[in-house]
Amino acid sequence: MDRAAAALNGSGYAWQGAGVLDGRVEGAYAWLSVNYLLGRLPTATDAGGGGQSGGGGGGSAAVAAAAAGGAAASSFGAMDLGGGSLQVVRTVRGGEDAASVAGAGAGDVVTLPVGGGAASVVAFSYDGWGLGGGSARVLAALDADGTLDEDNPCFPPSELPHRVVVPSRGAGGERLPIVGAGDFRRCVDAAKRLVAPAFAGLPDGDEDGSEYVAFAHLYDRTVGVGLAENATLYEVWELGSRVCRGERTADGYALPESVRNGERSRVCLEVAYVYALLRWGVKVGGGRLIFRQYVDGEMLGWALGGLLVEGAGRGGSVTVGGVPVGGMAGWGGAKAEAAAGLLEG
Repeated sequence: MDRAAAALNGSGYAWQGAGVLDGRVEGAYAWLSVNYLLGRLPTATDAGGGGQSGGGGGGSAAVAAAAAGGAAASSFGAMDLGGGSLQVVRTVRGGEDAASVAGAGAGDVVTLPVGGGAASVVAFSYDGWGLGGGSARVLAALDADGTLDEDNPCFPPSELPHRVVVPSRGAGGERLPIVGAGDFRRCVDAAKRLVAPAFAGLPDGDEDGSEYVAFAHLYDRTVGVGLAENATLYEVWELGSRVCRGERTADGYALPESVRNGERSRVCLEVAYVYALLRWGVKVGGGRLIFRQYVDGEMLGWALGGLLVEGAGRGGSVTVGGVPVGGMAGWGGAKAEAAAGLLEG
């Protein structure tokens, strides 16, 4: 990054700096994006205890009210599964503050400067547990158990071996032949043994009262391979079982017919990992799950939330556990004004 900055500084480009966004702040920005687009931020009248905003967005008044009244209990939680990390964010409950949350070892309170005030959420960030990192951990566990090359439960049966890159066998990118057994239950069990202890500190998603919106790879490996946008955990299980068995559609195509951001042969493994994350990581599944990737043409993620914070907060300090971390440092006035225009739009 230093070399890139040095090159850009000498290029004549109006370089304003760059940095690595803290995963917990990334999750908080994503939470703001979700609730802004789905109309779950309080309206101006709700800051004192009223109704909710209707429809997507709500403009600067809604964001300002969120700052005045905190995160409403009716706000959605957010689950963002990338390739390398997972972010889980929920609303702050009554009586919680940075010290009490830190003392319980259950995440960090992230406070965002919004609308001249501050909106706070509880954020968890798990580096190395994204779709790529987590599925690589499952493959390494199967390798240790002696079921990677033959009778592999996480790949569907096929006439020819699957050719798969296995990071635990070296970083050279060589594709190894794997004979699949297509056993979703065994694959989920392998993922569960890794996920359950790693996410033991994450509170029960069903018990904390939050409704979670899941997106990014959580969407790609559910709705992206045939699931409805509102589904149950049981339906995720059914989808994974069909994919792992290598079932075919009425047209004769193996499920899934196409794969976004990945390879078809890995989908059994990846759906199993997603199931384990939902069931034993975030611990949700008592009701219907909400999977979304776009709302009114806007893609869910951290970027829109960052714009909202910069526009409404004019670059104020983002804090994690009460400690300033800077948010999207380096933004100039023109960028903040553009973000403010988005809020008014």
